[in-house]
Amino acid sequence: MSSRNKLLIVDDSFRIRNQLKILLQANYDIYTAKDGKQTMEIICRENIDLVTLDLQLEHHSGIELVKAIKKREPDIEVIIITANTDLKTAIDALHYGVFDYLSKPFNVTEVVAVVNAAAQKRQLNLKLKSIFEELNAMHEVKRLSTDSGLAGENEALIKIGRKICYQYFREQHRENIINSDYLRFVKILASTLESKDPYTHGHSERVSHYCALMGNSLSLGARKEEELCIAAYLHDIGKIGLSDTLVCKQQELDASEWAIIKGHPEKGVNLICSMKTSRNIISYVRHHHERFDGGGYPYGLAGEDIPL
Repeated sequence: MSSRNKLLIVDDSFRIRNQLKILLQANYDIYTAKDGKQTMEIICRENIDLVTLDLQLEHHSGIELVKAIKKREPDIEVIIITANTDLKTAIDALHYGVFDYLSKPFNVTEVVAVVNAAAQKRQLNLKLKSIFEELNAMHEVKRLSTDSGLAGENEALIKIGRKICYQYFREQHRENIINSDYLRFVKILASTLESKDPYTHGHSERVSHYCALMGNSLSLGARKEEELCIAAYLHDIGKIGLSDTLVCKQQELDASEWAIIKGHPEKGVNLICSMKTSRNIISYVRHHHERFDGGGYPYGLAGEDIPL
């Protein structure tokens, strides 16, 4: 049984389907379809990982087909390769979760690079999904077995969080991993952690966006700006060990509950230490609740004693 990714090429031109098949068949198990009907039949029958899709299919709307694919299998990575250069169409495609948008005539090197990147994201998504299913199962057991609803110290959850980081980075065969892969990983991790709570959903994305704006305005340099954005995505990872009841509590927290909440920066540091991350990122995660007047936590640092 093949362990390679399954790639479905959708285009109403036999010539284009054949060109892409020849280009990509060395690394992928290739399927082809000429229209929406064939596309959905193959997706229902096969465990497709990736789809390259022309938006200008005869008798079919490419955007509607994207929506149908994502409704059926949300985790499939879709790459648009089309002669349609309409900006609104491109934005609509990206809105529905398309991985990337390439124009015809396509550049061979670019197609290979984008498909490979989509395959990496697909495998990482599947890996995280499996690990988080384990995490959610343990979280449910914890919830049912804890009368007060407070997680307190739950080493099993922390170990699973560390496992998320370790499994991915253990497979990297270089000391310095590719920055884009690193950032993609932490984005997925942050969005998965936040997905259950409408209030926090997208929180880390927004924090990272503002950090990027500030870092650029301060002219920190590419490396430090990147570290700042990565830390923004990771800053609340320590909440992985806290119960939903505690994190989302509407009433005022008592002293013992506050003590647990204030421990999440250090728990976050414990998790990311296995990620071979930089001292700056660790520092940002550890001190993201310090306040300039010294009234923050966990160490009550003030003024210039607080890291950037």
